Amino acid sequence: MTGNGDIFEEEQGSVEKGTNFNAVTGDDQTAGNEECTPTKRKSIFSRWAESMARHPWKHLLTALVISVALSAIGIIVGDFSIAADNAGWRSRGTTIANRHSQYFLLRRHWNDLFNDVDGSIWQELQGNPQTGWEEFNNDRVRRMSRVESPSELSLFEEGSGAYFKTFRGQIGDNEGFHRNLITAEELSACETDWYGSRSMISGGNLVSVWKINPNKDGLSTISALDSDVLLGICEAETNTLSILEKRGLCSGCPSDKCLPPYSLVFMVRQRIEGGFDLSCTELIAQWPTIQNEFIASLAECVEDVKVNYEPNKAGSLNFTSCPAGFWPSVVDDKFGLDNSVVRYTSSYFYTDKDDADAIYGIVDELDRASGDTVQGAYDTTNAYFLEIYIDELVNRDMALAMGSAFITMVAILVHTGSPWLTLMGLIQIILSFPLSYFFYFFVLKIEFFPFLNFIGVFVVFALGADDVFVAVDKWKNARLEMKNNKTEEVASRALPDAAYAML
Repeated sequence: MTGNGDIFEEEQGSVEKGTNFNAVTGDDQTAGNEECTPTKRKSIFSRWAESMARHPWKHLLTALVISVALSAIGIIVGDFSIAADNAGWRSRGTTIANRHSQYFLLRRHWNDLFNDVDGSIWQELQGNPQTGWEEFNNDRVRRMSRVESPSELSLFEEGSGAYFKTFRGQIGDNEGFHRNLITAEELSACETDWYGSRSMISGGNLVSVWKINPNKDGLSTISALDSDVLLGICEAETNTLSILEKRGLCSGCPSDKCLPPYSLVFMVRQRIEGGFDLSCTELIAQWPTIQNEFIASLAECVEDVKVNYEPNKAGSLNFTSCPAGFWPSVVDDKFGLDNSVVRYTSSYFYTDKDDADAIYGIVDELDRASGDTVQGAYDTTNAYFLEIYIDELVNRDMALAMGSAFITMVAILVHTGSPWLTLMGLIQIILSFPLSYFFYFFVLKIEFFPFLNFIGVFVVFALGADDVFVAVDKWKNARLEMKNNKTEEVASRALPDAAYAML
């Protein structure tokens, strides 16, 4: 017995501390105790990640169906439109938005301001919030009311209509003016009724604006009424008219000839005998003979208009002081008895609004004068060229966005080495935009969606690609640390960490 006891003691002594050795069965029960040790409960995100690893297709298809459904609801039911309530851009608080707000209010109240003798209207506009510019909850929400605020187009039409009614008699009904046109051999069979008509100022005609640059000392002493400047404008008009005639983009006279543009040059031709048959050089050679008298009558006319024009009585006034054929666009607002310098003037060409796209295609060929003393710019009376130019910029920006999408796709493909992950990454980037609009429209209840929001496309591509990079890198790191673990276990660690990093 003693021997057995010694053996038992030796065996017992040989058992390492910290183990449960059963002397009867000879079993080591350490492993059993470890299984009984309570473990930390996995989070819902870890369990969800494991479920995704076990059933990847089920989760992928479910996510795609939900995403596409919400996107469709946002786009269709939410009536997605990039032109929705664009007037709200004035509330952005930028310099140009604030300036346009001031301009819009001035246009909206221009009749009242014109008759504002005591300055009360001006004080009202400066001191009190106007309709559509109220502040709600101390936030600047200066968005124009859709119902109470007329559109800029209607304001423009209202304003131009008042000018039209007032000055039409000075152009369209002046007998001396028309007599000179009829006797001019060049215009004997032309549609001279176009001059001063409503279609001239609002019919989508081509119009050029001429800016006279200051002299070398920076002083605005050079005028459009100077002989050399007037010659430059005349030659530019003639060259432009010739280009339009060759392409059949102007009208007004038989045999595919074009009516001369309405401008200062036109008024000078009208006042000089046989002026419509003279070349620009011949015309300017005779200009000094009437220059002083013409400038004086023009200044007297403008001063008369500034003092006596009443918008509320538009059409009832007859400014006999104005020279035949006068239209306000031939001079700028600074011109008058105390300032004989005209720095801005314009020319109206008889064109068809249906030809606006064709004219825009050759706008770079049109003569803008020398550029040293006088510089011209072209558009239509309804600013159609500006719309085309903006569309071109938008298309260019969208092309850049598509370029960024391609670069992003290449970067994802290089980093992941998987066409499948690259495709899924692009899909999640593309779907993020309509999904965000769903939240934007239905949850936040925001209807204002200007095109400027599309600038976010570049950010969306950048963040979407970054999310793919983060997820892939987290998975690779987790797999390096858990080489022998199951895919579910790797997912339970990698995916929640990736989600947290993305957030």
